[in-house]
Amino acid sequence: MKWLKGVLLALLFFVPERLFLTLFENQATGRQTLHLLRWTLPYLVFICVAGQMQAVANLAGRDRTRTDILHEYFLPADGLERFLAVCRTVMPASRQDLLNITLRYVQEDRTSALAYARGDRVAAVLLFSQRMTQADEEDMMAMTQRLIDAALDVGGSFYLPYRLHARRDQVARAYPRLEEVVARKRHYDPGLLFRNTMWHRYLAP
Repeated sequence: MKWLKGVLLALLFFVPERLFLTLFENQATGRQTLHLLRWTLPYLVFICVAGQMQAVANLAGRDRTRTDILHEYFLPADGLERFLAVCRTVMPASRQDLLNITLRYVQEDRTSALAYARGDRVAAVLLFSQRMTQADEEDMMAMTQRLIDAALDVGGSFYLPYRLHARRDQVARAYPRLEEVVARKRHYDPGLLFRNTMWHRYLAP
């Protein structure tokens, strides 16, 4: 059906008018018909396509016993295959369900103190579905730490602002200017007015 819509649109918008008018004995009727179709068919096609689309809410999970978890790892291109090899071992052995992986290119960040791309990187974005139980939470933390180690071993890093599952030594290894950030924080906010759980877990002495 989609190919037919495309053909009709192509005929109406790209076929010369004089060729279309040869289908009609009365040229005035042919022009009126062509004008009407050119104005109405796109709307009809849109209505047909829209009718096949789902509301975004329909894509959301309805299982209240599960939650979706994102991971993101930033890897040098020559270390991607080694990282994926670890993924093939670690993930099937876990209790987690991998939904998809998205790869994207990330340029080197030469500005940020806590730069996750200290060189051009391939970002691997992993989406998991996790059961909301203590056992699955502990399993997710253990799996996350193994994946972080794999990323670090190939010269990569991981996205810090997600869940606080990384060990402090992993954070320090992925973000070597961490102590500099702590010093600047204490300089501008000596009373530590602005703090959060990430500060207490990774940055506070």
